[in-house]
Amino acid sequence: MQLRHEDMNNLMRLQRVDLDIARSKREFDELPARKEHASVRAKIAQVEQKARALASAQKQLTDSIAQAEAEDARLAEEQAGAQARIDAAGTDYRSIEVDSKKLRSLGDKRTACEKRLEKLYADSEKAAGLRRQIEEARSALASEDRRWSESLEAARAEYGKKADALADRRDDLASQLPADLLKRYAASVARGGGVGVGVLSEGKCGSCRTPLEHGKLIELRAHAPLGVCPNCGRLLIVAD
Repeated sequence: MQLRHEDMNNLMRLQRVDLDIARSKREFDELPARKEHASVRAKIAQVEQKARALASAQKQLTDSIAQAEAEDARLAEEQAGAQARIDAAGTDYRSIEVDSKKLRSLGDKRTACEKRLEKLYADSEKAAGLRRQIEEARSALASEDRRWSESLEAARAEYGKKADALADRRDDLASQLPADLLKRYAASVARGGGVGVGVLSEGKCGSCRTPLEHGKLIELRAHAPLGVCPNCGRLLIVAD
């Protein structure tokens, strides 16, 4: 393919700009701040998951406490009723014996209920402590998240300016190249994993560094100044 010297220079400049664009994007994608921010977001998700699980457990505790308190109140009421019947029984020893036995049974049940309530209250207090820890973790992580978000926003703005400048430079160079050359360059970049053009130097492809056979060199020079590397398939500028 016949090219002007200026076309070859612009083609190499275009490749350098494309490599700068790729490098700039890679550097932005690999910013430590991005990894740190992602780590903080993962921790926030974990804390929120724990918060949901704790909220569910606290609701169950609240329901259990309410049920136990209602049971204790019912037992206390039955105790009071049994004691009142004993007090009013006079010499009805049979009734006194029946209610006294019931009173003892109610007392045992209340003791068991009070022990259950004691444990439920302790678990509720422990859950409240965990809730405070979660809220503290939320607050600390929210501050850290804001800090990394601000850092990333600043980096994103800087990257955006650089990307815009490179894009303008690329558009300018591309506008100066023949359309068919641009098409060949794009196909070569796709084949070459981002590098589409090499320069023949000392009998080697400047991209894949493969020494070329004498016959291939003669053929390439016959089609100078632009050919294709027979090894890697990239465009090859024949300058020597």
